[in-house]
Amino acid sequence: MNVMTRKTIVVLFVLALLAGFGCAKKQVSSTPDQTSAAAQGEMTDGTPTDDEAARRAAEEEAYRRSELQDDQTGQTEQERLQAEQQAKQNINELVFFAYDSYELDSKAREVLQRKAQALKLMPDTRVTIKGFCDERGTEEYNLALGERRARASFDFLVLMGVNPNRINIVSYGEDNPLDPANSEAAYAKNRRCEFEIG
Repeated sequence: MNVMTRKTIVVLFVLALLAGFGCAKKQVSSTPDQTSAAAQGEMTDGTPTDDEAARRAAEEEAYRRSELQDDQTGQTEQERLQAEQQAKQNINELVFFAYDSYELDSKAREVLQRKAQALKLMPDTRVTIKGFCDERGTEEYNLALGERRARASFDFLVLMGVNPNRINIVSYGEDNPLDPANSEAAYAKNRRCEFEIG
């Protein structure tokens, strides 16, 4: 077959297909108003069909629910952020100790309970407990006492259900005092544990 014959066959085939489609079309007569109303799901008198009315009602209900859900989500997100901020404040709260002691008094245990609850709300948060002393005593003694204070806080948090792998401890002894004055009030501030997030 030459190229001309092939082209002729292809053209005849395409024409035959087009003629077949033309015969299969069905003529529907309608006025423009009826076509427009049917496309919008309304009868010719302007009232919606049952299907269209149900669809519209479902859309309105879905929209109302999405708005309500957005409001609730916004409140929940705001509450979550407030709870997280409060948790961070609780974690940063200091724990204080009596002179030459690493025992946790009732106030220290209350603070540590709040810290444990905060850490449970923030399961990916790690914390470092830093133990400090006042300037009295030798440097070596104060380093050991600072570590015992940090360890006492650590043990209490673990007892309250905090994963020990999330907590590090370090002692600074008498270094980095909160109040450098030589007074009982200053010494009381310096006998502490600090809690650093991260």
